[in-house]
Amino acid sequence: MTELRKDRSAVDMVSVTFEFSRQHLLPLLKNVLLYVAPPMILAYFMIFRLVGSFFNQAILRHSLPADNLIYWVIFIVFIFFGWVLLYFVVNDYVRQVVDNPGKKPSGPFQSGHFQQQILSYAGVMLVYLFVSIVLGMLAFALPYALFSFGIFVFMFFLLLKYSLVFPAISMENKGIVEAFQRSSGLIKGMWWRSFWFYFFTIWVLYFFGNALNAPLALGGHALEYLNVPNTAGMVSSWLFLVFIFLYYFLISMVTSVLLALSVAVNYYSLKDKHEETFLEQKIHEIDAE
Repeated sequence: MTELRKDRSAVDMVSVTFEFSRQHLLPLLKNVLLYVAPPMILAYFMIFRLVGSFFNQAILRHSLPADNLIYWVIFIVFIFFGWVLLYFVVNDYVRQVVDNPGKKPSGPFQSGHFQQQILSYAGVMLVYLFVSIVLGMLAFALPYALFSFGIFVFMFFLLLKYSLVFPAISMENKGIVEAFQRSSGLIKGMWWRSFWFYFFTIWVLYFFGNALNAPLALGGHALEYLNVPNTAGMVSSWLFLVFIFLYYFLISMVTSVLLALSVAVNYYSLKDKHEETFLEQKIHEIDAE
């Protein structure tokens, strides 16, 4: 059993993230697909519907079709709650594994605080979206590229500083304001380690996702190169399109789960570091007295 509550270097945390995922990916992915897949699949379907409508109508009319407003609303709502549920399910699973070692984790909605935590997740997500939209609009509105670059650097600074908000809600049952404060306190003094950990993890996930996508991409190129009879009909069929959609959706879920796991690993590592530092300070104070 991989121990998460331990202070580690950035490289070691990457290794622990994938070791933990190797041990728990199947049951965790089962929970994610059970609770997260329905709203996410509907959201993906809506965006495909919007893209198709855009190319069929908007280009000809030189404007976005107004009758697609309902699809945009459905897409935004379901993608929003899909991401909320994804991070909640992953963090709740990790919490159960850490708090009850050797015991099989139950479903994500067994905790007595899950309603409050989901509402807190939704509130945090709304804060993220609002701040991102405001800063993004400000960056594009500024006349000088250097100022715009500074805005994006500031956005990255905020993202790193408050990257542990979701784990703080699930692991410590914090409210929204307390979770932001907790994340800021844990990241303080550990900027570079957190930065390199996320940097390494994202690059590993990038190559991992491309490796999983490669067989499908190579298969499609091979069919096109060999000019197999009825290939065009097969590619345009609904069955093949559904297969591609589900394949890419599954890969996106796997990489998203691994990314959420990496945040939880960083949370427990920094929490252990801060608790160890706090105990050392107390010992020094006692010795000084």
